[in-house]
Amino acid sequence: MTTDKLGLSPQALQFATECPRLWEHRLFGQVIIDDIERVKKHFQQGQSTQVAIADKIVSFPSLMEWMSKKNNELLDILNQLTELVNSNHDDAFGLPGVSGNVENLVGYSRKIVTFYYRTVKWLQAVQNTPVAPHFEEIHQELVALPKGVIECIERFGPELFKQVDDITNSPPSDKLRVLSLILKVELSTDRLSSALERLTNELEESGLSTEKFDQFKSDYRLKHVVLKNIKYWDSENEETHYADLELFGHCFEATIENGRESIKSVSTPGTEIQYVEMPLEQGQGFMVMIGDASTSFVVSKHSLDLLKQHYQEINKNVLKSQEDFKNKVVSIVSRLLTDKELVEMARNFIAKSPLTYYIDIEYLLLIEFLVETTYTPIGRLLLSYPKENRGAFIQANSEFIENNDIVDVESYFDQLKMFTQVLKEKNLEAEMYATYTFLYNVVIEHLAQEWEKQYKQYFMDINGLSLEEAIERYCSIETINHQDMTVAGVFIYYLIKHGKFGKDNHNYFDCLNIFLPKINKVLESKKYKDFVGKLKTTSSKNRYTIDDVDLMNGQEFEKFVAELFSKMGFETKITKATGDQGIDIIASKDGDKIGIQAKCYSSTLGNGAIQEVAAGKNYYRLDKAMVITNNFFTDSARQLARANSIILWDRNNLMEKIERFFNS
Repeated sequence: MTTDKLGLSPQALQFATECPRLWEHRLFGQVIIDDIERVKKHFQQGQSTQVAIADKIVSFPSLMEWMSKKNNELLDILNQLTELVNSNHDDAFGLPGVSGNVENLVGYSRKIVTFYYRTVKWLQAVQNTPVAPHFEEIHQELVALPKGVIECIERFGPELFKQVDDITNSPPSDKLRVLSLILKVELSTDRLSSALERLTNELEESGLSTEKFDQFKSDYRLKHVVLKNIKYWDSENEETHYADLELFGHCFEATIENGRESIKSVSTPGTEIQYVEMPLEQGQGFMVMIGDASTSFVVSKHSLDLLKQHYQEINKNVLKSQEDFKNKVVSIVSRLLTDKELVEMARNFIAKSPLTYYIDIEYLLLIEFLVETTYTPIGRLLLSYPKENRGAFIQANSEFIENNDIVDVESYFDQLKMFTQVLKEKNLEAEMYATYTFLYNVVIEHLAQEWEKQYKQYFMDINGLSLEEAIERYCSIETINHQDMTVAGVFIYYLIKHGKFGKDNHNYFDCLNIFLPKINKVLESKKYKDFVGKLKTTSSKNRYTIDDVDLMNGQEFEKFVAELFSKMGFETKITKATGDQGIDIIASKDGDKIGIQAKCYSSTLGNGAIQEVAAGKNYYRLDKAMVITNNFFTDSARQLARANSIILWDRNNLMEKIERFFNS
């Protein structure tokens, strides 16, 4: 390669072409000096677009992870540089008495500058990473870490020239002069380790978790409200001690009796701060409980007013943040709902998930609990369950949460996380709250449509019905178990879709609480009318009890069920005894055809009956399918029935129908 293709400066080119004494070392040093200047201009002019600005480091775990990553990167650079410098470079400088190679010298110089470039780039990346204020000392020590290395490489060229000049300008001598080409790079982490040790000790002494410690340090920079000479109530020993209390953000720190003890507390950010006040006997002030009501102080009226003013201001900001976050997510969800492909994917997701997760309030709450505790609680306005009852419910149902059921819910929650990734892949701004809210909106549409598929003929005039009238119509459908919450839950979503709880009320929990007393009232009225009708009936040709049914054989039970449905206003047909494809009776009414499998058993029914009737429904092209038994169903059978929209009547349902249609 010719020298004009090496991109040398005039001075370096002169060394390469004229070859003065020690020209190899002069060229080597000059290329390093020239290329370092190019690197400096490169960064000064903002040309390094590859230097990424990382997310802000706000937590202790993320700080440790980031530090470890950056430290390993820097050590890797220095190890590779050390290996380069310590290797043999006779091919560049030449053996004693042999001239060096220009191309190899330039290549060696530029390899060294490449590591200089990587180190400066590393430094700029660290400088551009924002950190929480309480991590600033660590940040500065990390920034300082490579500066000695950078300065060493920058000095190397000029110091090499000084050695060359000393040799060439010295008078002739028999004494051997040695030219040193040592590039000594050292990395001292002592100051960084000391800063990290101080921070770690502070964390341990605080008695807080890393998450709460980060919040404490962050809030500590906010305005402080100081309550002097109040009294701390030591509940364990039932005595008071003088204390100073500092309130800042969601945190407080109490110093007991001139520093004898310090108590730190952090409330969950993004949530309102709760406190309890209680007046004491006249003249003794107020007892106030703060920090999740776990720490108590005796304060004056003036101190109490300062505390309340502080918390009211914090809570006002929290509510505004929650409202802003809600509006942001609602806007995102509005866009998501216009994407037909996404909506269809959501429908498939819902259809493949257990219906229980959208109907059963225990499971719904547990899912919302996971959303709120795994992610920021600032989104709690988007959740359905009332925040004031959520904690009480969790406490009351701790056994339910701790049993094996939660494993299934956590599996579903993992699926929700993956669905969030689906939204992100479509370049949509989304996170868990957006995903959950989006799916909830689709659940309303999806389950409302599922209800319409089966029971639309009963609600042709739904838009003109009041909520009470719609519930009465629901209770008139004889084939369903009106108190089965799986059925009722789907119906509630249907009513939500049609605005029966109010145009803007889409909250399942609120609607359920409105629905339950109303349906209970209708069912009680219906029960009373049946009772009165029974009293007015003087005789009955065919009276049955459940004990009579238990004595029936299979064919007798089929005829009994057919007679029952005839009394309910259906036209009935008993299928042939063999090859019935899982359907014993076909009942028809108002164009609606129902396939029924009648099982008079002495034991509970499992999945087999559900599988048979589901197959028979398709074979006979029926609108609905039922399994009726004088016994009960296993939990597994009920789950399978829900998944396949199979209606189940167990012993209790059958007894109710017998009383109503045979004995009234």
